[in-house]
Amino acid sequence: MAKRKTRKNTSGERAKAFAARLRRGRKPLDLLERGHAGVRRLIEPLADGARRAASAVRKNPKRTLLAMILLALCAALSFYAITRPRAPVIAFYRVPDGVRNAIVSEAEESGAFRETDFRTLVLDETRPLAAQTRRHGSIQLLFLEDGRAAALLAERSAAIPNGVGKALPLSFRESARLAGESYAVPLLADHFEIAWPKALFERLSLPPPRTTAAFLDAVKAATGQVRSPLVCAGSDDRQLLFLVSAMVSARYGPDERERLVTALRDGVSFAEALSSTRLRDVLGELVSWRETGALHPEWLKFRERDVQGFMAEEYAAMAFMSLSAHRRVPLKTIVRHESQFFPQESFTAKNELVAPVYVGMALDSGPRDSPARDFLFSLVGPKPQGRIAARSGLAPVALLAETQDRQAEDVRYWIAASARAVPDVATAAYDDPQRITDLAREIRTYLDMNGTGY
Repeated sequence: MAKRKTRKNTSGERAKAFAARLRRGRKPLDLLERGHAGVRRLIEPLADGARRAASAVRKNPKRTLLAMILLALCAALSFYAITRPRAPVIAFYRVPDGVRNAIVSEAEESGAFRETDFRTLVLDETRPLAAQTRRHGSIQLLFLEDGRAAALLAERSAAIPNGVGKALPLSFRESARLAGESYAVPLLADHFEIAWPKALFERLSLPPPRTTAAFLDAVKAATGQVRSPLVCAGSDDRQLLFLVSAMVSARYGPDERERLVTALRDGVSFAEALSSTRLRDVLGELVSWRETGALHPEWLKFRERDVQGFMAEEYAAMAFMSLSAHRRVPLKTIVRHESQFFPQESFTAKNELVAPVYVGMALDSGPRDSPARDFLFSLVGPKPQGRIAARSGLAPVALLAETQDRQAEDVRYWIAASARAVPDVATAAYDDPQRITDLAREIRTYLDMNGTGY
């Protein structure tokens, strides 16, 4: 049997089919009634449900009203949960205890957290920061030293209002900036300095060692007068890196420092950094100081308490130390010493000073985080600055903040008079604490071996 060909149902064919149905007695009115019946079958259940709901309201008006109130309350609670301020997490990364305690005390006294409490979190300082901040929104405020780790979070940091920067000297405004944009708020400054016994310098008629030439003259004059003209806690990675970084900046200027930081950031080996930057020259000078007796022969094993002992007995003509280490020297010892910035090669142009700046960042900030942002920005005010500086022992960064003593005032002035404050070269180059430790170890090995084998 032959298959019947199938054709598409064209509009003409549909018209013919409709005419055929009319000839068979099915009128258009019948077709309309069938359509209306279908619509009624769809609508009647809805209408029946509406009638039952109206009947339930008439029979139980109180229950219905209660249900409506509960629905409205749930909606209001949901809206409040979405928009209300959340309890912020205030995190600290590689921050001294004094700085952390000062900021927490200020937060406890601040009016920014009236509606909500806050939680504190001390991050693991042996692990990279990026690995601990991957989850967005887990930390609202982060306090840390400005450097590579902070710069890598710049895109997640809230914008800094213009009014905040106006409270700071120009040199501090250069901290925590990328491509001219600020990504964090400078709060406190440490500083790498040189201290000397006033009585010894008066006896030898020596001027303050502000320049490299005056510094070397003082070393020469003090040789034979004290056990060691120079001392430093060389076993402390931070103090060792401060010393090397300060020498690079003071001797060779910002461009050479940046060249070294860039090389380290790009992942060159220690041997390559020695050959491609002025690092070898700086380490060679430190080697020569020890060979000539200017630096104590065991200075790479010295700890902070050893330096304090030499200062107490005035066995050293000059000591290299940070401001935070200066604060831990017993009062009866430190009052007999004078201190200043690291000796500079020349004052013809403003130079950088190795002065770590602790900053605050508002991460992944949204509408619910306004109390946290308000608290952070309030910390540059004169009164909060004075309080956190006094509690931490570091220098304030705000122009109008009161300082607890002349030492803090001097540090702020020295930094303000410089081009900018910078961290040590390792902190500027690396975000991994292990790489910072490794660089300090390689420097110490080089110095211990007098450069032999390199």
